[in-house]
Amino acid sequence: MTKKYNIYLKHDKEYSLGETLFWKVWKNKYLQRTILNLLKTHFKVGVYSFDEIVSVQWLLRNNYIELLKYKVKRRDLLVDFFDIKNELVENDQSSRKLLNLFKEVKNDSQFYRNLFNNYPCYFNKFYYGYQFGTGHLVDPIRYKTIPYSIKEFTLRQSMMYDNVDSFSLLEYENVEKFYEAIEQGSVNIAKYLFNTKLRSQKNDIVGKVWKHHTFINSTSCQEPKHYNFINNITKLLIVDLKLIPPKEMNKISVDFFTVDFKSLTVSELYECCFTVALLLEQTQFFKEYLLKISKGIIIDKYMNYDGILQNYIPNPLTDFFTTTQIYQMKLGHNFLDQCEMSSRIISLSKDDENVYKLLKMLLPFTSYSRSFKDNFFYFKFKYSNSGSLNLKVQVPSQKTQQPEEIKENNKKKNYIEFNDVKFGSSIENFIFENQEFINSQSCNFPNYESFETFTNNPIVIKPKFLLNVLFTQNRLDLITQVLDKLLKDIPKQKLFPFGLLYHIKSIEVFDYLLKIKSLEGEFSFENCLENDNGLNLMAHIKRNHNELYLNFLASIDGKKENTINYSFQSLMFIYENIKDFEDCYERINIWTRWNYFSLTLEQFIQLVEYTPITKKYSYHCGTLGNDDLILKRLNWVKNNRPYELYSGRCDREYGNQLGFDTETPIHIYEYYIGNIDKLKTFSVPENIYINGGHIVIGKFFSKVFSLIGSHGDVIGLEILMKILEQGVISENRYYDFFYYRVLVPILIKALINCKFKVFDFLKMNYPWIFDHSLINIQELEDINRIRYIERLYSELNLAAIKYCNITFIELLRSNYFKELLTKK
Repeated sequence: MTKKYNIYLKHDKEYSLGETLFWKVWKNKYLQRTILNLLKTHFKVGVYSFDEIVSVQWLLRNNYIELLKYKVKRRDLLVDFFDIKNELVENDQSSRKLLNLFKEVKNDSQFYRNLFNNYPCYFNKFYYGYQFGTGHLVDPIRYKTIPYSIKEFTLRQSMMYDNVDSFSLLEYENVEKFYEAIEQGSVNIAKYLFNTKLRSQKNDIVGKVWKHHTFINSTSCQEPKHYNFINNITKLLIVDLKLIPPKEMNKISVDFFTVDFKSLTVSELYECCFTVALLLEQTQFFKEYLLKISKGIIIDKYMNYDGILQNYIPNPLTDFFTTTQIYQMKLGHNFLDQCEMSSRIISLSKDDENVYKLLKMLLPFTSYSRSFKDNFFYFKFKYSNSGSLNLKVQVPSQKTQQPEEIKENNKKKNYIEFNDVKFGSSIENFIFENQEFINSQSCNFPNYESFETFTNNPIVIKPKFLLNVLFTQNRLDLITQVLDKLLKDIPKQKLFPFGLLYHIKSIEVFDYLLKIKSLEGEFSFENCLENDNGLNLMAHIKRNHNELYLNFLASIDGKKENTINYSFQSLMFIYENIKDFEDCYERINIWTRWNYFSLTLEQFIQLVEYTPITKKYSYHCGTLGNDDLILKRLNWVKNNRPYELYSGRCDREYGNQLGFDTETPIHIYEYYIGNIDKLKTFSVPENIYINGGHIVIGKFFSKVFSLIGSHGDVIGLEILMKILEQGVISENRYYDFFYYRVLVPILIKALINCKFKVFDFLKMNYPWIFDHSLINIQELEDINRIRYIERLYSELNLAAIKYCNITFIELLRSNYFKELLTKK
């Protein structure tokens, strides 16, 4: 054991400190004994020993990158290399998050040398292929044709994630892969290819790469590339590779950026303008365009617009900056506020002069057909002197008005003007960000075809929507101004959005609204519990509004049904202050509402500790049927509060209003800690087909079949097989039961977890399961058995190819398992 730890800790210098600390702990006999006792625990749900860890996906998902490298170097048994959703385990929680090896592990060429040398069947063989469109491995014997080889798949994955370390170890056609790398935006691979293999072909490459691969996707109907791709590729070609396009290339369209100003971050804006500056300085692409605007000639594509939009012509001397100027501007921006670089343009004030100048520079280079008009309107609205929000709020009519009242009201204005309220850029930005929603809520959103119409006509909007916007923006200053004008003329049901508390985003807004008498009914106990919004509202009320809090407690009817839809924050507040709720405990008792919350183990423990000692709880509450979580909770109770199981305070049935099976987890727990008495009670059903033709097996046995495979439990398998041998094997139904409800889950789980001793045991003791040549085919039932064996092979072959990258026939070779486990 000591030797193994030395190898592991000394394989890199960075572990020297960790090694020192390890030995300080390990030489302490008390700590050593405590650690070993913990490691010997029988109950291991989600806990694996070193040799049990075989899934690359599990290592990536839990960020054990160094352990993965160590295992690869040792040529340990590993499976599940690829981020492919597998139908065989699609219900397993462990398979929900899939990661790509080539994306997660970079800048380590030695790792990929070890990977390709030690696991060639996964990465650089030609025998198996990947099914196009799914990424699944396929067996060429079954599928006849191979879309592309495993080696090609490895190459594609390396390029997709711009992984030079893995890519450099493979063979390929240099020039075509260079163009492909440019096409995909894999700038590091493109740079590697050019500098190591293609520099002598520079003159042949430069024209083609600029004409066909830089601005458009040549593989997808000539669609324009994303602006981030263009920025990266342009900088690579001009700055890094010095591939300057020839002077005769002067026909590139000026509107090459398909970009929406409102979605840009400040950092992306700088990059886009830097790209424009590079192209202006280093190419002749815009020679004709610059000549026209210098003479004041309107570009042809502008002719489709009218008014100020048509006459917009930038001034190259003042509006276009050099790369040096942009670099200096960016340095200044970073110095002032680095966090602002990741902010979206629309969230910034119009006082930011750099952003204003850069938007003005980028505007002419945005796509006329896709984004120029919207960008132009947004730019002019935000930065023109008259660009303040001209807003009117409609006064809703009363349905119960008499004819005389209607005539009288018609003489009045049916809207309230807000010319004296300065909304500011945040509300204006919200208007632009939510154009479609505003169109559905406002009475007349101005026609967007003409900028003059847009800015000169008011937006008449519904009062509920206006306040919804203000609540969303958490603008207490504007909320107070608007309500001062609207509260007198508009009833609250026409003014405030439904579920008012849900829309409140701060304690300050809550306190302000609490003072409005007409809103008293909105702040009931149940409303405050249900709409906490992460504000810890109940704690604030108890601390700062004690009279209201006492009224809340007095209003609780303990006889009513426990149906309060409180938030999790409110639940924790209740149990932290459980003494305040002693008189109405059943009204707020979480333990009787199993499926209302999903509670982690830590949250469950916290709630148990808060629950009054005289009250019951159940380890099933809040698990939502997650078997592993149930087992972990049961284990915690057994280790920390076993007396509460005996006393009945921890009652597994408490709150089980829907009749869930609470007995099976107990037996599964016993199986985990080595008690197999329940497994011995298994028997072959006398009437296998019931309930509409489906084979019914108890939940415990269904679970244990999978556990036998995933744990490599040969002892449990032996017990199970002896029981199965007593079945009525002359009936064809038995074969279906035996192969599909018993063997398939066991063998697939064994295969996925590389528990090959399960296969060794069955091959040695029941060879006919895998070899139908051993069966006497003279009897009809034996012919049917062969048919089921072939179907079993089909299921296992699919799993073997997906996880072990071999056919099931190879997997069954007598020496195959030894080959996999042999270390170099």
